[in-house]
Amino acid sequence: MASEEFHGRMGAVHDHFEGGRHDESLREARGLKALLLDAEAVDPIQLGWARFYEFKSLHALERWEEAWHLIESNERVPWIVSSVNAAWMFSVGSEVAARVGNAEGVVKWGGKCLDLRTQLGDVLAAGQCAGTVCTLLGWVDRQDLNGPFAERLIAIGKQSGAEMAVLHGVERLMDNFAKGRSDDVARRVREEIPAIRAMESGEFADEARVVRERYDKLFGDSAAAGGSS
Repeated sequence: MASEEFHGRMGAVHDHFEGGRHDESLREARGLKALLLDAEAVDPIQLGWARFYEFKSLHALERWEEAWHLIESNERVPWIVSSVNAAWMFSVGSEVAARVGNAEGVVKWGGKCLDLRTQLGDVLAAGQCAGTVCTLLGWVDRQDLNGPFAERLIAIGKQSGAEMAVLHGVERLMDNFAKGRSDDVARRVREEIPAIRAMESGEFADEARVVRERYDKLFGDSAAAGGSS
C-alpha cells in the first residue's frame, strides 16, 4: 500500500483507539489488514501495525477468545512489529491466556515477554514481567508453574539491589510450594531465608518479617520434609 494511503488509514485507527472508540479501531484495523493481505505485495511493517492495533483493540474490548485466537495465529505472509510493541503483545498475550484459562499459554507468552525485555536490557520491565506472570498463574490456580519466573524475580532483585523484588520472588516460590509440594522448591525457599532474616533489620523490615513468618507457618520445624518433587 502506498505510504500516504497507509498513514491516513493508520492514523484513523490510532485516533479511534485513543478516543476510546475501540469497536471502530477494531473495525478499521481489520479492514486495513484485509486490504493489505489482498495486495500482490505486502509490506510486513504495515501488516504488523494493522495486527498490533487489531490485538490492542480486542484487548481493550475484553474480547478474550478473539484476542487469544489472534495471538496464537499467523498470517500467510510475514509481518513485523517493533521490539517494544512485541514485548507489549507478549505481555498482554500472557494475560489473555489467563483470561481464557490457559496456564500453558501464560507460561509461553510470559516467557517470550521476559526473554525479550531481558534482551532489551530493561531490568525494571523484566522484573515487572516476571512478577506479573506469577500473578497470572495464580489467577488460573497453577502457581506450581511459576518457578522460572519467581527465580528470575529473585535474581533481578539481587543483581539490582532491589530487596522488594527478592521478597516478592520468595513469596511466589512459597506459593509454588503450597500448590505443588516440591522438595526442590522447598530447598530453594530455605536457601533464601537467611537473606530474608537479614532484611528484617533493614529498610523493608516489616515486609521481610511478613515473608519470614509465612515461611515459619508454611514449613515449621519440618521444612526439610516437605513433600514430593
